[in-house]
Amino acid sequence: MKFILVGISDTSNYVPTNEVGDLISGNYYFSGGKRHYERVKHLLPLSHEWLNITIPLAEVLSSYQSLDGSVVVFVSGDPFFYGFGTTLKREFPYASFENYPYFNSLQMHAHRLNLPYEEMMCVSCTGRPWDRLNEALIRNEGIIGVLTDRKKRPEVIAQYLLDSGYDNYDISVGENLGGDSERLITLTLNDCIHQEFAPLNNIILHRKADRSFPIGVSNDQYRYLDGRPNMMTKPIYRLHTISLMQMHAKKVFWDVGFCTGSVSIEAKRLYPKLKVVAFEKRLVSEEIIKDNMKRFGAPGIEYVIGDFLNQDIDDYARPDAVFIGGHGGKLAEILDRIDSILPVGGIIATNAVKEESASIFIQTLLDKDYQIEEKSHIQLDTFNPVSVIVMMKQK
Repeated sequence: MKFILVGISDTSNYVPTNEVGDLISGNYYFSGGKRHYERVKHLLPLSHEWLNITIPLAEVLSSYQSLDGSVVVFVSGDPFFYGFGTTLKREFPYASFENYPYFNSLQMHAHRLNLPYEEMMCVSCTGRPWDRLNEALIRNEGIIGVLTDRKKRPEVIAQYLLDSGYDNYDISVGENLGGDSERLITLTLNDCIHQEFAPLNNIILHRKADRSFPIGVSNDQYRYLDGRPNMMTKPIYRLHTISLMQMHAKKVFWDVGFCTGSVSIEAKRLYPKLKVVAFEKRLVSEEIIKDNMKRFGAPGIEYVIGDFLNQDIDDYARPDAVFIGGHGGKLAEILDRIDSILPVGGIIATNAVKEESASIFIQTLLDKDYQIEEKSHIQLDTFNPVSVIVMMKQK
């Protein structure tokens, strides 16, 4: 099977190159969205078959399988820039492809702004979660190009940035780029949230001020439990622990007993791609972690309030790294539950002040065929010494 992918603009007077024109005249099967058909129908041979691309895609993908010749697929812009070409490569790995791309919409947006875009980080929020945008924000990217959809619209994204503590960006909205009703407008985030835009759009975020943080934010900058500043894990402990948990190779991190969220926030800022799920039974901690996430620009942490042992943990992404920050005297039970879902090679760590807690942690996991990766004692100033313990599941 062969796919000939042709990227086009949204202008009403689309004119193909000579090479693409020859491909069109020499084929029978064609495919694309309804608006693509309106752009190219006058170019198609009198005898042709058009396969409409609609959501869900199962029907048109099944139709392709029954074809006995090549199919010319029209798409907007670049087929392999978050485009239909990627879907076809995945669904038809043994097919052959020819690609005739046009500028993608973010390229066109940058062109209109006369913006050197070689350092622009491009992310898609089209039918996707916020993860990649969160990563770009945490990395303090200077220029971020964002593909939107009908839910994650420019005004919604602007509000999301403000709620996440990133008021240091301006936003440029490009509507109907490459089409007959193209429009560009640059706004502050606060102005953008009160606007409405044409459904077909994308945005470019321009950082106007730096908002980065040092590694190991001091505890006095965090919001903490009223009257209990010492409940927070000290920077030296959390950084040492995180450094030993092989986070660079992990995908999902659970912070059980997050209290103020300092460990979750530090992990997320150090490893922006990391999926972080934080659990805490104190109701007051919900507002505390929300405030601290905004203060330190760590969006995307999923926090769960309630007793960990009563949660339906199947609702959350399964971890390959876990930190036990608090256990309420139920350490062994918590470890049993985590062990039931942790994969081989998974890491569990804790900072234990009491020797009893350290002993329960170590013995419980040794009985489950874990191996001690690190056991060290750290004492800071006049505070009690802390045991930093990291263990790995062997089988």
